[in-house]
Amino acid sequence: MPHDHRHETEQEGRAAEELSPRDKLEKMVEYWLHHNEEHARSYRDWANRARALGDQEAGEILDQLAHEAVLANGALARLLRLLTAHPASR
Repeated sequence: MPHDHRHETEQEGRAAEELSPRDKLEKMVEYWLHHNEEHARSYRDWANRARALGDQEAGEILDQLAHEAVLANGALARLLRLLTAHPASR
C-alpha cells in the first residue's frame, strides 16, 4: 500500500521555501505525527493478516512496531506542544 513520502509543506498558500525554519519544524512534526499514525494502522493490519496466515511471531513483531510508532508519537506530541507553547520570534 504505497503512500506519499514527500516532505514539502504549505501554510496558507505560502510555499515551504518561504516558511521560517521554526515554522518548517512545526510542520514537519505535524507531518511525522500523522505519518506515524498511518504506519501504526498499517502494522496492526498486517499483524492481523500475518496471524490469519498462521504466523504468530510475525504478528507479534508487527504489533511491536505499531507500539513503537505510538510511543514515538508521544514524544512528537510533546515536542509539538513545546514548540507551540513557546513560539520563537518570527
